Amino acid sequence: MSPRSLRKLAFAVFLMFSALGPITMLMESNLRVMPWNMLVIQTVSSGGLAASIILSVGRKWLIVLVILFWGAVMVVGVGGLTISIRGDKVQTAIGKESPNNLPPAEDQIKKLTVSELDAIFTRRTQLGLLAIALIAFGYARFIFVVKEEIRERARLQTEMEIAKNIQQELIPSGSFTNSWCNISGITIPATEVGGDYFDVINLSDSKVAVIIADVAGHGVGAGILSAMTKSALYSELQHHASPNQLLYALNNTLYEVSGEKMFVTVGFVLLDNETKKAQIATAGHPPIFYKQRSSRDVAQYRQPNLALGMKNNIEFTSLEATFASGDSFLLYTDGIIEAQNAKGEQFGADKLVSSFLDKKHEPEDKCASIVSGLKAFSREENFRDDVTVVHISIL
Repeated sequence: MSPRSLRKLAFAVFLMFSALGPITMLMESNLRVMPWNMLVIQTVSSGGLAASIILSVGRKWLIVLVILFWGAVMVVGVGGLTISIRGDKVQTAIGKESPNNLPPAEDQIKKLTVSELDAIFTRRTQLGLLAIALIAFGYARFIFVVKEEIRERARLQTEMEIAKNIQQELIPSGSFTNSWCNISGITIPATEVGGDYFDVINLSDSKVAVIIADVAGHGVGAGILSAMTKSALYSELQHHASPNQLLYALNNTLYEVSGEKMFVTVGFVLLDNETKKAQIATAGHPPIFYKQRSSRDVAQYRQPNLALGMKNNIEFTSLEATFASGDSFLLYTDGIIEAQNAKGEQFGADKLVSSFLDKKHEPEDKCASIVSGLKAFSREENFRDDVTVVHISIL
């Protein structure tokens, strides 16, 4: 609930619980005309206590202080509250007078004149009507706030669905296959809209670019920045061929359009089948795994580059690896290696390497098998962070 809606709810609760002021005064055993100043104190204290608790939700220490404060105002302001038991009767008195110092109610009634009784009953009628009015207006205001919150939530849900659909359009559907490589990927957002993104871009018959990105945080803001990342990437690919030049231009663009605390980590691989070379670059991203067909070892490629959007006009480095038929690459986000089980243990890079080396599954099923292993490890269907993995197999 937004702060504005919370204040509206607090006002509605204030009105409803303010009715406890006149109701408490109606419960007094003594027949007398209640002073208006006492009514104001009781009414404001009762409503103020309830409203303050609503505004203090989530801060237990503040709720305790609020209760103590308004309780003190209520008791001290009216001169105290006295309760006495006489045989089978319980008498209460608000103010400085004590029921023990007053004559029995029957004797007191006999001493009251008709005009005094009329004044007392008139005041009690006023108190009753005031209590009813406060409850009615408070309840009407409460219903208004609830309806407004329902409409707002429905609007946000609609916007969330639109953002979710837009993000799904950013992700390639199915796997990419040509005459010399197969590329598949999976992304699972932690919330309705995630901050992870990957893409496969067919530049020519011999060149394919693969990118994986992780926006800081998740949610709608992260989803918007991932969409801007894809748009900027396609724009810059038309002018820059090498990964380091591409990241330099992409970084400057994101620096201008993103907020101060927003940044994007990136892993980038440019495959060239003619030269059998892969140009690799990372920017604040976990290492990219590379496995040769003839080896059981996994090489990990990572450069000490800053994440995109953190600083303007910085240089990026890249490296080059030779690939052959049967080799494979693995790109992933930190949501995989940082996933935890019930004991607080992380999945870690070692388990991911083991899953990468596992030959039980076909290349196009590698990503699905890694995600299945991750779910079995964490024993959760929904991850705490966005999870993305991309597998490249050289045919």
